Amino acid sequence: MAQDNVIEEITRVDHDRLVQECAKLDPVTEQQLADEGLSSDFSEWPEY
Repeated sequence: MAQDNVIEEITRVDHDRLVQECAKLDPVTEQQLADEGLSSDFSEWPEY
């Protein structure tokens, strides 16, 4: 039972941290970055 409580607490802390970090993001900037990534020329990408 104690292990379940620890797992629940870690999950809650991780979720809270994710919410805090997401709140820092600017949706307009994030969209611009996403659009920039989609519009780049694939020929410039290194070959794997």
